[in-house]
Order: sequence, then structure tokens, then C-alpha cells
Amino acid sequence: MIAMNTTAALGVGVFSWLLTTSALQPAVKARPLPVVHIQACRLRESPLMQSARWGGTIAEYTAMVDAEGKVGDLKLIPGRRNLLHAVQVDDFTSCLAQWRLGTRGVHTIKWTGGRTVRGEIEVTHDNASFTLGIQIVAS
Repeated sequence: MIAMNTTAALGVGVFSWLLTTSALQPAVKARPLPVVHIQACRLRESPLMQSARWGGTIAEYTAMVDAEGKVGDLKLIPGRRNLLHAVQVDDFTSCLAQWRLGTRGVHTIKWTGGRTVRGEIEVTHDNASFTLGIQIVAS
């Protein structure tokens, strides 16, 4: 009987510890990333992919944003799988060149989309981000 009470007390103690250390802690939310100018992008599939069912992360880049907010110096993040063969990359890079962001420094840009995945461009810098819904069309 004593062992049973000790086990029950230990179970309640562990359960209480789990509640206070994880479940009740507020999730850290990203704050909005300041934006000066965003232009809609016309993004096209590669002719090879027009009859395929495809989708996922197209690419993840780092980009430098200068004092004027210009997005440049796009570099693919090494070691990440990508679907660049599925799209016309020049559409994406020329569109980003017209954007102006409100914070300078290194930003991460994640491009997702396809026929089976909702298209998005997600831009993050420190703990700030924004996500832009996009559509990739046949060329």
C-alpha cells in the first residue's frame, strides 16, 4: 500500500512538472517583418513539369538586404533538397529584385509550391517573418 501511494504521488509530480515546463509556456511567435514594397510574382513551371504532379520546397536561400531594402546576393542554402528543375528560376529572382524590405541584413527566403502544395514565399530575419501566397502557372 505504501508503494502504491508513492507511485501515485510520483506520477502526479511528473505530470505537474510536464505541465509547467512545456504545455503552459507560451509559444514564441514571430513578429511581422517590415515591408516597404512587395510586387506580385508571375512564376512559371518548367516545360518539363507541366504534366507532372509535383510539389514541395522549391528552394531555400539566404539573401542580403541593403540599406535601401533591396534584396540581392541570393545564395542557395547548401545541403537542402530543392526542386529548381521544376520552375523557371529567372521569374523568381527578377521578382525579388523589385522588392524592398524594411530591415537590412541577411534574410532567409523559402520558396514552396507546385501542383500538390500551396505556393508560398516565406521571408524571415531574426524573429520576424512574412509569408506571401503565390501560384505557379504553366509557361
